[in-house]
Order: sequence, then structure tokens, then C-alpha cells
Amino acid sequence: MKKKRIVIALIVSVLFILVSVKINNIVGIYPSLSYLENCSIKSIQESNNYSWETYTGNEGEEFFTDNLKNKFFGKAVDLNYIKEYKIISKGNIEKFTNINTSIPSISFIAYRKITDKNTTTEFRTEITYKFKFLGYHWIIDDVNFKRL
Repeated sequence: MKKKRIVIALIVSVLFILVSVKINNIVGIYPSLSYLENCSIKSIQESNNYSWETYTGNEGEEFFTDNLKNKFFGKAVDLNYIKEYKIISKGNIEKFTNINTSIPSISFIAYRKITDKNTTTEFRTEITYKFKFLGYHWIIDDVNFKRL
């Protein structure tokens, strides 16, 4: 009976470690610093770098919860406007300003250049992402923007 309990405890421990590694966490409670940074970089790269010729309005949505997908992607995007004005967008993260793995959240300064058939606009925005654990991984659940 005692050996059976030890084997069960060992199996549970191994499963916990495997799940923790799968979700990119050492302990399985909070996302790692590198995970927050990489997720943020990829979300900005995919959602802010596009051309009117190929843009679908859904690029980068996989990093966000369904609520934010509905707010920023898909039907929330005016594809006719983007195609009519021949919009080309370029964007990247310039620097991270605050990272908190225990909340978890990350703040950064993002640069964006938007060119249409008439003009070019460049601006910087301070963006804060808050993450939520959903479906065995951390995804962006809240976004706050502050134009600089």
C-alpha cells in the first residue's frame, strides 16, 4: 500500500512537471519573462506589419482572448478602407518598460508607421498587455494603449 502511494505521488509529480514545461513555466504558476517578451514581440509583428494587398484582418489574433479578437480583429477591421487607401503598416517593439510575471503583465513602447496613398504617419504608443491562462497557455486578455 505504501509503495502504491509513492508510485502515485511520483506519477503526479512527473505529470505536473510535464505540464509546466509544456506551458513554458518552470513552476507552472506564472509565465516566464521570456515567454511574455516573445509573445508580445510576435503579437506586434504579426498584427502591425501588413500590406493592403494581402491583409485579412486576422493576422496576430491567436495571441488574444476571444473578447479581444472581437474587439481588434475580423469584423472589427474595415478591409474596404484598408484596400481603398492602400494602407501599408509597419510596427515593432522598441523597448520593454515593465514586466511583471506574477500579475502577469508587460508594458512596452511600440513604434508604428502607417502609409496610405496620400500620406505617412509615424507614432509611438505605450502598450500594456495583461495575460490570462487559458487552454494550457498564457494569452493576452487585456490591452491598454497610451499614445506618446
